[in-house]
Amino acid sequence: LKEVGRTQTGTTPSKSVKKYYGTDVPFIKIPDMHGKVFIIESEDNLSLLGSESQINKLIPSYSLMVSCIATVGLVSINTKPSHTNQQINSIIPSKSSYLFYLYETLRKKSDYIQNLGRGGTATLNVNTKTFSTIKIVKPSDHILSKYNSIIKPYYNIIESNLFENKTLSLLRDTLLPKLMSGEIEV
Repeated sequence: LKEVGRTQTGTTPSKSVKKYYGTDVPFIKIPDMHGKVFIIESEDNLSLLGSESQINKLIPSYSLMVSCIATVGLVSINTKPSHTNQQINSIIPSKSSYLFYLYETLRKKSDYIQNLGRGGTATLNVNTKTFSTIKIVKPSDHILSKYNSIIKPYYNIIESNLFENKTLSLLRDTLLPKLMSGEIEV
């Protein structure tokens, strides 16, 4: 993996510094990843000050995140510059054409990644060094570029649908109470 992108582990800013938390920058944890290809929002967020306090841990949009402690093997893609906690290793692909190939490859290696985490302790843990040395088959850049041009439109639809669902949910949550109270009528 270290040959197809930069591997980075997240960290959690001090909870005692309340100013580090806010609404500006997504702070992604494992519960945010369950069952999601794309992370379009997170339960917790950092303020700009919190993000700047660990700016070297900020991952750019469209990085791969893989859970590597406790619940090992979940794979998601962030849609905004984000921070993750220390339970997540991220891969910033060296070429954008690698993203969806790496996503599919790592999803299929979920059991393998889980097995790497079994080290005699009760909690599964795949450290960054072990994670970055996971071997994968890497097709030529030409093949990956062709693959990306075929598969990317499908991922774009998935992402677009997630944003549309979020908008529709907000609309429902705004209109439904008004309909129930009689403030507006159909």
